[in-house]
Amino acid sequence: MGKLVNNLYFKNIPVEMKEEDVKNIFAPFGHIKSLVMFQNEIGQFGFVCFKQPDACAAAKTALQNQTFDGKVLIINNYEIKEIRAIQMAELKDKTDWEKYRQQQTGGFQWNDLTSQPHLTQIIQQLLQLMQQNDQMNQRQGGDRRMNNQQ
Repeated sequence: MGKLVNNLYFKNIPVEMKEEDVKNIFAPFGHIKSLVMFQNEIGQFGFVCFKQPDACAAAKTALQNQTFDGKVLIINNYEIKEIRAIQMAELKDKTDWEKYRQQQTGGFQWNDLTSQPHLTQIIQQLLQLMQQNDQMNQRQGGDRRMNNQQ
């Protein structure tokens, strides 16, 4: 199970707020099974577990980015630490792969060109000019051969 659907992780709680204050913020959304809070050098954070998943979802939707005493509340679904570590490793691998591809291509991405209509037109015009130039060179080469044979 990747996400525990009844649990939320919250952070950026003002240090003046006590556990009871935070419980009062979450209580309108449903029955709270448990709430724990911690404090570190950055601020307060914690976990709240609702009895029902829909209460958890409603609390996250309603409270995400709400401001309390000038601090913006940040809420995410709680994820098991090991699974979160795997997801972070996958994201790092993807980012490293993209950086590698950009180094190999000098930052050039074909999709960057094809997503720009004006650049696509310029490329098409350049290709046409190159083809016309090749055709002219071939004709001139044929003309020279004919002149040399006479």
